[in-house]
Amino acid sequence: MKHKIALLAILAITLAGAGVAFGQATTSGTVSITAEISPIAELTLGAATVDFPNTTPTNNGTLTAAVTTAVTANVRTAGLATLVATANHDLKSIGGDTIPIGNVFSSIDSDHGFFITGAQAMSTTGTTVGGGASGGGGISGSYTGLWTWTFTNQWTYKTGNYSATISYLLSAP
Repeated sequence: MKHKIALLAILAITLAGAGVAFGQATTSGTVSITAEISPIAELTLGAATVDFPNTTPTNNGTLTAAVTTAVTANVRTAGLATLVATANHDLKSIGGDTIPIGNVFSSIDSDHGFFITGAQAMSTTGTTVGGGASGGGGISGSYTGLWTWTFTNQWTYKTGNYSATISYLLSAP
C-alpha cells in the first residue's frame, strides 16, 4: 500500500510537471509610444487699458499708472523665446499732437527668470521685454509677473487726450 501511495505521488508530480512543460503557451508583443512636442506660446495680459493721472510736472515728473498689468507667458521652445512690445505709433491726440512713445515705460515687479528687469521704454520698432539673450533666458516654462507703467511728465506737452496701442508678440521657436 505504501508503494501505491508513493507511485501515485510520483505520478501526480510527473503529470503536474508535464502539464507545465507541455500545456503552457506564451507570446509577447510591443507597443511603440510617440509624443510630438512642438513649440507653443501662450500670452495672457491682465488690464487692457492703462491711464495716467493728470498732475503737475513740478510735483511729479514721472507718473505711475493706477493700474498694473498682470502678464503670464507660457512657452515650450527648442530655442530662446522672446516677448516683444511694439507701439503702433507715438502717443497722439485727436488734434494730431504727439508725445514720443519712448516716454512710456513698463517695468516688471521682480526677476521671474523670463522678463527683463528694470524700466523698458516703449518704441514703435519693438522693445524686448522678456526672454531672448538679454532676458532671463527665454527657455521653456511658465512665467508670471506684474508690470508697472510710468510716463515722463513734462511741461512742454500740449493739452489733449493722447493714446497709442502696445502690441505684444510672444515667440517660441
